[in-house]
Amino acid sequence: MASRKANGLKRWFRKIDGFYRWTLEIREDKSKIPVSKKIPLIANGFIPRFTIGYDFQKYDKSLYLSDRGKNMRAVNINDGFVEAINNKITFANLIAPYVRVPRMYCYFRKGKILALNNSGVASYEDIIGLLKTVEGNRLVFKMTDASDGKGIFILEYSEADGFSVNTDPIDEDGLRRKIAGLDDYYASEFIYPDGFSKNVAPETLNTIRIVTMIDPETGQAFIARAWHRFGCKSSYPLDKLFKGAVGCTVEVATGEIIEALAVKGQGLTRINRHPETGVEFAGLVIPNWDKVVKAILDLANSINYYSYVGWDVVALDNGEIIILEGNVNTGVWILQQREPLLADERIRRFYRYHGVVK
Repeated sequence: MASRKANGLKRWFRKIDGFYRWTLEIREDKSKIPVSKKIPLIANGFIPRFTIGYDFQKYDKSLYLSDRGKNMRAVNINDGFVEAINNKITFANLIAPYVRVPRMYCYFRKGKILALNNSGVASYEDIIGLLKTVEGNRLVFKMTDASDGKGIFILEYSEADGFSVNTDPIDEDGLRRKIAGLDDYYASEFIYPDGFSKNVAPETLNTIRIVTMIDPETGQAFIARAWHRFGCKSSYPLDKLFKGAVGCTVEVATGEIIEALAVKGQGLTRINRHPETGVEFAGLVIPNWDKVVKAILDLANSINYYSYVGWDVVALDNGEIIILEGNVNTGVWILQQREPLLADERIRRFYRYHGVVK
């Protein structure tokens, strides 16, 4: 009884928090959409700047999942398992039996360093020793429960240049202080981009956001949307759009890149080539996409109590996947740039079953 009450309170808290975050986005919206158009968009639950790429001429507004619906209702789809997926260490250990994840070396808590997964890395000296011996002399440091790449930094070492954090030089005293000040962080393996994505954008990892849903009728996972991100120097070490990266819609059936978008001001613009490497997006196909699809569906079906996950996937050219993390309530605006989510009856049926839409 007490447990049910606690879960009910958590659901309400998530709804209230989602509404608060939605109102913050509204307040921060500086898009040049006329006020006369902004007001109806907000009334329908949309954040105006996120709708700039929506085709309201072709599709009715009701076919687009609103940002308010995503924040307040979709957030509870995985009720009972939300906390586990939000903790990157816990979730990585949960899915590690089914798929490759980056190796985690140590956890930082209030000045203490705790070795993870029998790594033996439990001191500053251990970290430096590891850094000097791992491939490429790089380690990734992340907060355990942050989103949108908040707080991530790359620690790198070279004999010629010494230490650097996100390519900025740092002396050993400064590095000691930085590591000593970490709290609720962990250090993990640095994953390098493979041939296909490295050719497009060699500076960043370039992940694919693949959204899986468990069909309420069949009990089997399906891929609702896939979105390939390619970073650039301005977004380093991330591949986030609002940091300057490029986002590409992936045709789920074939793995073909069918549209590329970049942030321009408060909106999005369609582009044909990567802004730095000049690689043309038209005609690009993710290598061994059929193997990537099978691997992600096998994973989703293995933990099917997670009905709704936005996976951050590194796809290697041989079809192997590495999961960086899972997202309990993936952003939807970027997934609806080409076609609204609710235009797909299977996706609409999923959201209706979970009370997100009527």
